Order: sequence, then C-alpha cells, then structure tokens
Amino acid sequence: MIFGGYTEEYPTIRAARNSVHTLLKGPPKASSSAPIMRFDATTSQTLQQPHTDPLVVTLKIGQMKVKRVLVDTGSTADHTTMECLRKMKFEEKHLQPVDKPLIGFGGSQVIPLGTIILPVRVGERYESRTMPIRFTVVDLTFPYNAVMGLPLINKIKAAIFPHQLLLEFERDDGRVGILKGDQVTACQCLINTLNEELPSPHPKGKRKKSPPVS
Repeated sequence: MIFGGYTEEYPTIRAARNSVHTLLKGPPKASSSAPIMRFDATTSQTLQQPHTDPLVVTLKIGQMKVKRVLVDTGSTADHTTMECLRKMKFEEKHLQPVDKPLIGFGGSQVIPLGTIILPVRVGERYESRTMPIRFTVVDLTFPYNAVMGLPLINKIKAAIFPHQLLLEFERDDGRVGILKGDQVTACQCLINTLNEELPSPHPKGKRKKSPPVS
C-alpha cells in the first residue's frame, strides 16, 4: 500500500475530514452508472495455477507503451518513476512541485520529485479508454515503471479479477473493455524485488542476479 502524494479527491486533510463528515451526517453523492461486467470462459486466460501474482499490465502513457504497470488498489495516487519519464524524454524541469510525502515504500516516507499530467490509454486502440492522468513521480529503484492506483482505477470504473489476472473497464464508447495481466512479468518483478530485499545466501555477498525486466 502507498499512501500520500497528490490526490484529486482529498488534496488536504481538511477535505478528507469534510468527506467523512458528509458520509456520516448525510447521504453520499449518487454514483455514476457503469456497464455490466462479467468474468467467464470468454474472458479467461491460461495461467499457472495456483498463484499469488499481482496484476501487472501494459498501458500507453504519453506516446509510449509502458510495461510493468502494477495495478494497486491500496495506493491512493497514481505513480511513476523518474527513470520511466526520462525514457519518454521528460526531465525534472517538466514536473510540478508537490509537498505531500508518500508512505509505504518499506514503511518510510519518500518525498516525491513532483507531479506530471500525461495522457493514458487503457486497452488497445478502438477498444480503450483515454484520459489525462496526474502521476506522482518518485526517484527510486522500483521493480515497476508505474503504479495504477485508486484514482485511475476509479476513473475507468474498473472491476478486477485477481484469480485470472484480468481487469474490465468502461471504454470511451461506454462498452466493456478487457485488460489482461502478464503473469511472466509479474513473477519477474517479484524476483527482482526479493533479490533487492533478501540477504544474500552466497559467500562474500555474491548472488546471482535475475535478468532485467524490459
């Protein structure tokens, strides 16, 4: 889980408290409609079972298809790394400052470099949802290029099926789109994370390195 950073819904603690007060004292705002979503044999994909792999997908961010995007329902903001942005030809001068730290990277606080708004396409062309998304940018070694947090998940009205590593969402035309997770990439990201965090069992600190994830 990653908390903090920029969020459109609760940019301040006071706004968050006001939202809680509204929920306790009065009826919540009416939610918008969404298409009927179903997970069945027509949407399933062949996976290695059983598994505990996270949902890792590919999104088009800016003008590039970005792999290793973690779908994280515990993150209150959408995130990307400065390394990923540099591959898109962005630098720190393109970021807008943000003064809210992130909490969740190993339990410590991380000060973001800033935020940036980029167009995001979820799904393949003509069967997709495209919208501008504000990303909180961090300068960390991270196994994922970006994190799809609750702001983006809610904007596309997503329904997630972890067992099949599937995500269904509302497309621009109002119909249901499907985004499939990549189990191999998810496993490779997990291996890279463990290699960074676990002490080496090999003498003199030597340890086999897993191949980099593209």
